[in-house]
Formats: sequence, structure tokens, C-alpha cells
Amino acid sequence: IAPCSLIRSHHHSLTSSAGVCVCCASETAVAGSAYHTARVPHRSYSHSYIHLHLDRPSSKSLTMGDVFYDIVLYGATGFTGQLATAYMAAQYPAGSGVKWAIAGRNKAKLEAVVKDKGATMAGIIVADASDEAALLAMATQTKCVATMAGPFARYGGTLVKVCVESGTDYVDITGETHWVREMIATYDDAARASGARIVHHCGHDRLEFGVG
Repeated sequence: IAPCSLIRSHHHSLTSSAGVCVCCASETAVAGSAYHTARVPHRSYSHSYIHLHLDRPSSKSLTMGDVFYDIVLYGATGFTGQLATAYMAAQYPAGSGVKWAIAGRNKAKLEAVVKDKGATMAGIIVADASDEAALLAMATQTKCVATMAGPFARYGGTLVKVCVESGTDYVDITGETHWVREMIATYDDAARASGARIVHHCGHDRLEFGVG
């Protein structure tokens, strides 16, 4: 797969075809930040800035449950997850038209994040990274999962799997390139078939590349 050939930039909106893609970002914001194509080993890609829009059509065709979210932030109780929650609360308050939720394995901690970050408009979903059924139930309730729950080689594979299976778009902040290569090899064909857009390296650590 040519990692960022899956992305097309049209008026700064994300309109990628299905599949597993590798991107990198200069900011850690989950939604509303500019993304550019990555340079990967042995291949080079020109920079193409794109902007995430939560109102774009979803590729999902499955029957949804009673609750349908535009985006779910998974791993919301961690350091980066709390930053993302605060960002979402500021950018998409009640009445914004965007429905979103935070998710993780501990309900009490999720409730504390909602209170601390003023994110009372957010739903709460409890799903452990080792519980495939719970992750699948979460994925089927949303258009997109944005996950900050790492290390991804240890905790991230099952979430990618259920997103691919359910046709749910997925973004993460991993810097674990070896794991990303494994995900591409394992799930790219299935993601193309289901319509899921799997985008790794969104907002991952940049210091070593910047000073190198």
C-alpha cells in the first residue's frame, strides 16, 4: 500500500477512500487541526494539507443502535486523552450539532474527566482494551474512534480490528511504526472492503524528528 495515496485534499476536507493509511500531524488536536502526508521509508510524498470535518458523510452502512456519535475519544482518562477532551468540550459544546463521547475502561475516572474538563455534553462509554465485545459495541455507535490509549502494540490491535470489521473510521496518535506496518499488512484489504478509514500517526510525538 502507498500509505498516503489514500488521502485526497478537497477544500481542506478529509475525503479519503477506505483502507489503512499513515499520516503525521504537527499538532495534537483531535479534530480541526491540519494534517499532512508522512514521509515513509523508501518513498516520498508531497505535502497535502487536509482538515477534519465531523459533518462529512460516513462510510458506515450498518444498522446503528439508539445512540449514534460523530466521534468517540478512547483513552480519555490519560494525559493526552484529557487534553483532547478539553479541546472537544471547547470546540463542540452542547448545541453545536456534534455528538461525541469519551471512552475507557474505568467509569469513575471517565466521569471525573467529564466533570474536570467541563465536558458534560459528552457521553460515556466503558470499554476495556482487552474486551473485544465491548470495543465492537463502542465502534458500532460512532462514525469515528480517535484513540490515545497506548502503548498501541500492546493495547491497540483489537480496536483497529473492530473498527475495520464495523466500517468505523479510526485515528490514533501512535509513534510505533513497527505496529503500524503490522496493522497495514493485517487489515488493509479488510478495511477497503468494509469502508473503514484507518489513519495512524495523527498527532504523534515529533520532537525526535524535529531535532534530528
